[in-house]
Amino acid sequence: GKRIIIGVIVVVALAAAGFAALTFLGDDEASASEVTLESIGDAGQNPYTDSLAPAPSASLSDFAENGAPEGAQLADFGTDEGSGYRTADGGVPGVFGGTLDEESCDAGQLAEFLEGEPDKAAAWASVLEIDPADIGDYVDRLTPINLTADTRVLNHGYVDGEPAPRESVLQRGSAVLVDTRGVPRVNCYSGNPLREPEVVGDEDFAGDGWDGFSETEVLVVRQAPSELGEFELLDYETGERFRRPAGAAGDDEEPDDTATQEIGEDREIEPNTLVEDQITEARPEARYTVEIPGGAIITLSVANERESLRALHLAIGIPGEPLDTFRVSPGVEEELTYVLDHDAGGIYEVVITEGPAAFALEVGVEVQDEAGSGGDAGDDVSTALEIGSGDDVVGLLGSGDRTDLYTLELEPGTELQLTTSNERTSERAFLLQLRTEGDGLFSERIAPGEELEFSVLLGPDDDGILDISVEEGPADYAFAIELVPQADGGQDGDAGSELADGRELTDLAEIVGTVGNRDDADVFLFEAPGPALQLTASNAADSDRAYLVRVVAADGSGEASFRVAPGATETEDFEAEPGTQYQLVVSEGPAAYTIGIAPAPVG
Repeated sequence: GKRIIIGVIVVVALAAAGFAALTFLGDDEASASEVTLESIGDAGQNPYTDSLAPAPSASLSDFAENGAPEGAQLADFGTDEGSGYRTADGGVPGVFGGTLDEESCDAGQLAEFLEGEPDKAAAWASVLEIDPADIGDYVDRLTPINLTADTRVLNHGYVDGEPAPRESVLQRGSAVLVDTRGVPRVNCYSGNPLREPEVVGDEDFAGDGWDGFSETEVLVVRQAPSELGEFELLDYETGERFRRPAGAAGDDEEPDDTATQEIGEDREIEPNTLVEDQITEARPEARYTVEIPGGAIITLSVANERESLRALHLAIGIPGEPLDTFRVSPGVEEELTYVLDHDAGGIYEVVITEGPAAFALEVGVEVQDEAGSGGDAGDDVSTALEIGSGDDVVGLLGSGDRTDLYTLELEPGTELQLTTSNERTSERAFLLQLRTEGDGLFSERIAPGEELEFSVLLGPDDDGILDISVEEGPADYAFAIELVPQADGGQDGDAGSELADGRELTDLAEIVGTVGNRDDADVFLFEAPGPALQLTASNAADSDRAYLVRVVAADGSGEASFRVAPGATETEDFEAEPGTQYQLVVSEGPAAYTIGIAPAPVG
């Protein structure tokens, strides 16, 4: 858990240990989990400048100690599960505060000071990753505001010509300068540059602190999704809201009547139906709910009218949990596609903010039709789709649907032939895997635009279920699996691999078959037609490997044994007893073989 360490106790403890002075928290030796509490108006250690802000007024001090007036329009904060801190992006209304016609921070004073201090300017600019020559332009774009919550930052003091970082919490009400994405960049009481905090899971707090501090109320401000033209601020004196243009100092502002408007009620709309609506100053947010089935492809289309004053911000997801967001400028039509998993159906919400703008909206819904099933293949065995040999399977992976499973009933003694492809327009590769009873038969990533063929010979015991998984993406994929019966020795099916399953031969002139992979051997039985025989064996040129051919007598002794490479033909003579049964055993491979047995030539 997080702990508050009162500064006086720390000093006493260090003195007792023989330290001459308290080590400041920005020192490189300080614990990475130690966070300094810095109260309103406090410049802290090693400031860059004198204060750029006036001393906190009575009303600002009251806000810092007691919070906003009763009935104030407070911001809606989320919670980061990793750190336990509250979180919001810098564009959320009410995250920052201020008052009308009152400047909280003199940004011009900061730029003027740094212009006359080149060493400090260089150190200051390095923290914010800008050129020292650009400090004036950068500061001009910052907006002076007050924090509405105790806020975590990475503070930087100035020590020996270098920035000295320290993790800090600035008290509610503190004056800061924020950038156009709503992130605090300058502490106005010290001129110190600020960066986003580096939050760890267990943090200790050091410093004098303030009454009412609670670690569960600390806020981490994230970047807004895009640059902000203005901020909707909480007036810490009245509790109402007003708008401040980005970069404005706080003068010549007017109260924002729209900030007190109630958000409109949710409106249910139908899929695949055009809706025309508008965001106005009197209606700053539009919400729509739509029922969408699982396994659907959602296409959210929005056209922002050319006459609109500003861009629109859209979010789609289940209520309270956006899945995706995007912006649409005036005169532009944008489209967002999101793919749902098979079990992700339900009520979805489209939230449109910003504006003012007039727009046309359509939530297109098309249910996937994977393997012609009229739905989406599931992601576990219970929801997998069953396919048959030779079925053309076309499917889709993307967004929330990242795994599709299929099953196929195997036929022993067949050749499994796979063809698969990934559409050239797919965003990424997909991973295709074939497994049977825990054994992996195939695993490959298929890149966009790629086609691939694969085959494997199945053995006599391969009569289970083949599991086929398609993962990753986003991708439009296709595959087909055909189980082609073998015909070893001119007879349908696979010749057995054991003597007891050997296949009787009646025609010794041409014995044709395939062997290899999970089909580890083909055994044939024949009677020797004469005392001297010649065995001629050929291997197809497109075979993967050589095969081994052996002739074995009834007592188990070998009469002939040799390998035949792909594209080769081999001949071997052997002695036999006429009328006696022999075994012809073909193994190894994978290979397509042709073997003939005939009387050996005389002389």
